[in-house]
Amino acid sequence: MKTIAFFAIRLLMAVLLLETVSLLTSCRHHEEEIQEIEDPDTEPLNTTVWPTDDEVKTTVGKPIAVIGDHFDEVTALLLKRSTGKRYNLSAGATSVPADVQVVYIDTESLEKMDRTLVMAIKEVFQNGAVVYLHKPNAVGALFFWIALFDDIDKAFKETVESRSVSAANGASLYPYDFFAMRRNQSFLVATDIYASGVSYEVEQFNPETNETETVTVTPGEPSAYEYGLFAEDAAEWLNEDEDITRALGETALKSTRVGDEPLNQLDQIPSHKILVPCIATYTKDDNRYINAIVRLWTFSLYSFDCDEDYYHVVMEQEFDASKIYRGKYYEKKSWGYKFKIAGYTYRGPDVFVRWSETAYPLKDLLNPQPRNEGITTTKETVSGWTTGANVGCNNGLVVGLSGSYNFQETVQQQKKEIRISMGINQNCDIRYTSSSDNEYIDRLKQYQDWMKWDYDMDGIYFKGKSGNGEGVYPRGGSPMVSLCYTRQSWNWIVGDTRKRGNEPFRFMAKINFIAQSAASEGDLITRNSVKIVQTNTNKTDPLSIELPVPNRFRKSYTATCTDIADLVEWGLVYNELQHSSTRFKDVTSVTRCAPTEQLLDNELVKEWNAAVQELLNKDLKISELQHTYIVQLKDQNGKAMGRQLTVSAQGLK
Repeated sequence: MKTIAFFAIRLLMAVLLLETVSLLTSCRHHEEEIQEIEDPDTEPLNTTVWPTDDEVKTTVGKPIAVIGDHFDEVTALLLKRSTGKRYNLSAGATSVPADVQVVYIDTESLEKMDRTLVMAIKEVFQNGAVVYLHKPNAVGALFFWIALFDDIDKAFKETVESRSVSAANGASLYPYDFFAMRRNQSFLVATDIYASGVSYEVEQFNPETNETETVTVTPGEPSAYEYGLFAEDAAEWLNEDEDITRALGETALKSTRVGDEPLNQLDQIPSHKILVPCIATYTKDDNRYINAIVRLWTFSLYSFDCDEDYYHVVMEQEFDASKIYRGKYYEKKSWGYKFKIAGYTYRGPDVFVRWSETAYPLKDLLNPQPRNEGITTTKETVSGWTTGANVGCNNGLVVGLSGSYNFQETVQQQKKEIRISMGINQNCDIRYTSSSDNEYIDRLKQYQDWMKWDYDMDGIYFKGKSGNGEGVYPRGGSPMVSLCYTRQSWNWIVGDTRKRGNEPFRFMAKINFIAQSAASEGDLITRNSVKIVQTNTNKTDPLSIELPVPNRFRKSYTATCTDIADLVEWGLVYNELQHSSTRFKDVTSVTRCAPTEQLLDNELVKEWNAAVQELLNKDLKISELQHTYIVQLKDQNGKAMGRQLTVSAQGLK
């Protein structure tokens, strides 16, 4: 298996001239008029001190298991937010309590634990618990990914050499601040937030020289308040119930169970929440740690007839510009004029996306959104996929599809004050136009170029006028100075994928969050560059994001009895069991699918055993039975699996 996706993001925050380009964005605020102020001096100088103490707003009430005691920074503050029952375990533990919903593992314990504890962790993980790794390197994250989503022995075998090399190097290879995962392939990730002594080059305006200069900044460690911002976001993710995160996929599940209807609503499951640590630098000694967020929703299908994967991806950027906006934060008199600097406003992100699997070229790219002229339809037909043909769905069912598909999550028409242009390549040197649609799509498929979305907002603070100045400040609800969301979506089709098994495909994403500020001296307007950088030492690398593995293997299961004394009586037993347990009916009445046969068998055994236990709890009796029937789950090849259920006139056992 290839190495797990390394989450690294390159954030270059640079002030650009406030040019007019066609753009779109999405923000959760009401429209307000821009406030025009006749004199910039009416805005007081902002000398607000950035808070230092952690502010707890979100708590997590779930039972937790804490393996190890070496937790600091964000994880320590996240544990402080835990109000549920806590079990303290060591790396030598052999079991994990069944009611645990979050498992915290520190770095030392991760490298010491043996197979027995990993098996116990996997058991609660498969029952819905989150596994949270504190400061793992990429090898540690890979180990647990293989162990939890694939096979434990395979995890030990494939990563033992890498783990030894990593330990010899001080376990510093591609560090994460934390890495958490759910069984539905939903991930919470933060790259390393603080590295002692690491310096960054930033561009900032020097009011003494009236020029933009490149300076070297060595930020100190984030305060408890700044670490707490990440802990709050992590706590919100932990509070998401897995049933809720899977709710978008339930439409297909319910429609198939009730009426065996073809699937025509492609609903996304939240797959990633990536916390991106950044630093905003106002002066050399005035820095603020902030966190941007990248979210992904995905839907994957597999066509058994065509041997093709289908992916619908929605990617969203969240940036809270209120954390960097201070308005007028510097002024001094210069030759009779007041020299003023204001900042920062959010200009919007530059977003780049590229398919990165060269051994599996794209067969098709469909409907990238948004485009220059706005949002187009999201209803489409997949070429070559026959209406009614069976496909493997996210929820583990094999269903038939209609000829066209609608999307629950997509890009909507957005605020007109933010504009967007769409192009190809990092320099956006080929612009998308509706007349060149086929050429644009073909270029992206053949050469695996970058799709680019370039967002922009005007952020003028001062307009010089007769030496007095006319101030134009961002309105309170503007996305330039408040919580702002931007979103993109697209669809990929990849062929010849059955042999891929349980290994995910990955794509590359580069996201540059751009800020801007302004300075004024009389009627002279200067816009100075603001570079907000990512703190990860691998900041030059793009994000490598894995797509959820489609369910490419299918098989049918049924409840059988090997010694049937009376067919009519057995029919009565079978019908009574189906009527008494929805779980029993679900396991035995439909074709199921998973990435591999082993994973599918494991899931069905778990569901079957739960169905048996549900029936035993009901104390069901069929008093008119004359014979005893031993019921067992078997696959289509006759392989028996799971618990046996004995049914007689005396009841079930």
